[in-house]
Amino acid sequence: MAVRHQSPGECLMVAYLNQQLVGIGGLSVDPFTHDRTGRLRRVYMAPLSRGHQVGRRLVSALLTHAALHFESVRLYTDTPEGSTFYLRCGFIRTEDVHATHIVRITNN
Repeated sequence: MAVRHQSPGECLMVAYLNQQLVGIGGLSVDPFTHDRTGRLRRVYMAPLSRGHQVGRRLVSALLTHAALHFESVRLYTDTPEGSTFYLRCGFIRTEDVHATHIVRITNN
């Protein structure tokens, strides 16, 4: 299934460091829920961006956008490094076959 980022709230963002593309991440409607839940997808960061907080800022920007449309955001990662990263970004672990982490969003 192709994700086209066309539904309300969906987006694709990129991150730059020193004018070089170093990251990408997407936000979509979570297809495994039936409420106002977004899904973080395909967040990738180039190794050279590590230690510069670029990944954390990219996730923060995605969550800021998500707050305009969703009540929570979920994701799935299968690596310990990914899990640690998302916990540092404010997510908590969840027990679900389709998600490993979730964050509740406080809408203003």
